[in-house]
Amino acid sequence: MLPVNLNSIALLGKDSSKVDDLMKVFLGKDIVKNDLTDEISENLIYNFQIKKKRFTIKKINVEIPAEESINNYNISDILVVYFPVDYNQKTDTILKNHIFMANTFGIEHAIVVIDTSNTLDSNKFVKTRTRIKDLFTNRNFKTSNLRFIEYRGISKLFMRDIDDYFVPDNKGKAKNNFLDKTPDLLLSINNVFKVDKNHVGINGRISCGTLTLGQEIYILPLNQKFKVLEIQKSHQSIKNATNGDNIGLMIKHRNNFIKQGMVITDSQDNLRSTKNIEAQIVNLNGTPVKVNESYILRCHNIETIGHVNLINIKSKGKVKDKIKETLDTLLLGEKGLVNISFREPLIITGNNQNKHLSRIAILDKDTRELIGMGVVKSVNYK
Repeated sequence: MLPVNLNSIALLGKDSSKVDDLMKVFLGKDIVKNDLTDEISENLIYNFQIKKKRFTIKKINVEIPAEESINNYNISDILVVYFPVDYNQKTDTILKNHIFMANTFGIEHAIVVIDTSNTLDSNKFVKTRTRIKDLFTNRNFKTSNLRFIEYRGISKLFMRDIDDYFVPDNKGKAKNNFLDKTPDLLLSINNVFKVDKNHVGINGRISCGTLTLGQEIYILPLNQKFKVLEIQKSHQSIKNATNGDNIGLMIKHRNNFIKQGMVITDSQDNLRSTKNIEAQIVNLNGTPVKVNESYILRCHNIETIGHVNLINIKSKGKVKDKIKETLDTLLLGEKGLVNISFREPLIITGNNQNKHLSRIAILDKDTRELIGMGVVKSVNYK
C-alpha cells in the first residue's frame, strides 16, 4: 500500500504509434497540441484527467538512454510499460537500465501492457510476462506492485482494466490505494520577484492539491501565513489551479525572506525542516562521491551545499537493510546510503512521505557536473 497519492506517470515504450494509442486511452481522446505542457528531447509531457482526478504523463522512448530520461523518472510516481508480445530480447538490456533508473528514484509500482494483437498463441503472453516480471524483480520491484494487462487493441475491457487501477470504486477507494485521500497542496517555489514595495510574485509548479484565489497558504520553512491575491497561468488570470499547473501567484509581503526552494502548502503542520538526511544515491559519473567532501545538492527547487558524512553499502542478502560495509568513496555504478548535512534548514522529506520532496541530485562543487542521483530514505529532524 502506498502512503502517497499518484499524480505523475512515466509511459515507456518502443512502438510510437502503439504508445500513442495508450496515450489516447489515458487522455480519453486523440492527442492534440493543447495537451502538451513540456518537451524534453523526444520525451513529451501531457496532462490528463480521469473523473476529476488530474494526472501528468511523460512519454519516454525506450531507445533513448535511460540517463537522458532522468528528469522524467525524477518526478514520476508509477511506471507504465508497453511492449509487443514478441519484442526483441536484445531490448532487455535497455529495458533493465530504464527499470533501474525508475527504481533509483523510488518508483515502486508498474503496469506492464503486453500487446498480443498480432498473435493467437496465448502462451506467448505468459512467456513474455514471465520474462519482463524477472527483469522487474531483479531490480527490487515487489511482485505485488506489478500489474500485467493484455492489450489487443483499444476495447471496453482494456479501458476498464486501466480505469480500475486509477479510479476509485463506488466506495471511494481505488484498488491500489493511490487515491485514498485528497492530497495536500504542495508547490516548490521556483522563482520570486518583487511586484511593488508591498507585493511579491512567486512562480512554481503545483505538485499536488489545488490552489484557489483568496486561499490562505503557508510558506515553509518561514512558517508564515499569506493570502493568495492573484493566480496566473500562461499570462492569464485564473481562479483555481491544480496539480501539474505551472503558475504564478501574488501575495502581500514587504521583506525579502522568501527564497527559491521554499515550499507552499495549506498547513504549517504538514512538513518540517531538516539539516540532515540519509539518501540512496547511485553514482552516474566517473567522479567518486567521497566522505568528508562537500557537493552541490539539488532537491525539488533547492540548491545548496551538502557535506557527506558517511557512506554505507547495503548487502544483497535476504536480511533486509543489513549493512555490508562502510565506504570512504562511492564509485561509478555503485549504490549506497549516503548521510548528508547542510547548514540551513530545508524542506526535504523521506521518499515514503512525499516523493516530490525526496528526489535529489549531487553535483561537483567546482564544475557543476552531475555525479549522482537518488532518493531520500530518512530525515533527521533533531
